Amino acid sequence: MLLYSPGDLVIFRKYFDAKSWGLWPGDLLGIAHGDGDGVLTCYRLDWRGRIFERESYLLFSEEVRPVPAPTLPMKRFPPPWGVSDNEEEDQGFIWTGCHVGTA
Repeated sequence: MLLYSPGDLVIFRKYFDAKSWGLWPGDLLGIAHGDGDGVLTCYRLDWRGRIFERESYLLFSEEVRPVPAPTLPMKRFPPPWGVSDNEEEDQGFIWTGCHVGTA
């Protein structure tokens, strides 16, 4: 079992139970919280790393795979994890830290 930290980015793989609601394979998610049993509280992200819906998803760590990218600032997550601040500190930079047009 992989251990994930708050702010990690993951890609949704598939549900391991019979449910088929809400998420599609390939959806980009940010982890707001993970407990020791491998249950993750995740939020769906857009391509810029912004949370675009307030609905959270409880997933098992086996249902996602890690993305090799910088972690998200916790302030982007809705309460109680953050303050829902999805604004960019500098409008010339995207969430990866690369200047727009140079990556």
